[in-house]
Amino acid sequence: MHIAHPIFKIYRKNCARWCKSIIKDAIEMLLDHKLVNHNGPSTVITAINRQADHNRDILHVLHYITEKRSEDIYTIEDVIPLYNLEFKLYVGEKQVKAVKIVPELKSIDFTSTDGYIIFNVDKIEGHNMVSIEY
Repeated sequence: MHIAHPIFKIYRKNCARWCKSIIKDAIEMLLDHKLVNHNGPSTVITAINRQADHNRDILHVLHYITEKRSEDIYTIEDVIPLYNLEFKLYVGEKQVKAVKIVPELKSIDFTSTDGYIIFNVDKIEGHNMVSIEY
């Protein structure tokens, strides 16, 4: 895919929302299956650690809003919780046995459809982990 404009430079300089939308749409066009979807704000960051020896994936969910209160340093002053976030995770052909909040090991109800599992997390406060067990 080719984008004629220096879109990353424009976004870095002016934070133009249209740049972010173009890149998001381009990535979605190129991917067959988006690995993680959620209905939270753009300040939610996700990462998955595959733990093959335990036959599970760990979904890390972070929600920290950085602020630039000085010339050189971005800081996190406040942790703002989010409630009732829905996640859609691509698992392909794998059969999911359980979804749990860790380290509490609290089970979460989930549904499976078209290679995805869908589940809700009641509260994200800074950092949460979800175990997807196969």
